[in-house]
Amino acid sequence: MRSVVRFVALIMKAALAAMAAAPKLVWDGVRWVARSLSGAPGQAAAAQAEAVAEIQAAAAEAEQDLAAPAAAAPAAPSADASVEWGQAALRFLAGQRRGVEGTLDEPALAYLGALSSEQQARLAAHPARRIGEHLLRERRIASLPEPEDMATWRRAEIERLCRQPLPEPVLRVDPWAGLPREARSRPAPAFA
Repeated sequence: MRSVVRFVALIMKAALAAMAAAPKLVWDGVRWVARSLSGAPGQAAAAQAEAVAEIQAAAAEAEQDLAAPAAAAPAAPSADASVEWGQAALRFLAGQRRGVEGTLDEPALAYLGALSSEQQARLAAHPARRIGEHLLRERRIASLPEPEDMATWRRAEIERLCRQPLPEPVLRVDPWAGLPREARSRPAPAFA
């Protein structure tokens, strides 16, 4: 812990040294001039090089300190995909749509959006892991409709889009139609 504090202190020291050595704009009577307000430029460069060397040494020391306990500690179990999906689905059902799109795929979002309020309440009554397993089609919840997989959902989307009527094309014979009479009769300012 002490090495981490020392490492942060050295970073702060280097940042302050860099800010002090940076040139400042100074009004010199008739114009702005860039000058270094702290010592000679050679001294500032040497101080910066010394600070960088200290930071690198402290970083190596902190890395060694952090690597030793990490090897001895047991690895924490990683978050399961079904838990992440379940938590995202619960956020979606609660109305918090932001950040959910990155976790859930489009078929899952469409499935959650198509559920009735009664079905949403039944789904939300389950724990996050169970909801995620249902959405990932690993273990189905019997009282709810089965979610579609990506291929089935894409086929249904393509069919839905193909059933929509195409808009009628609008052909304009007169390119000036819709413009005021003044705009049609006088030339553009560049040609006047």
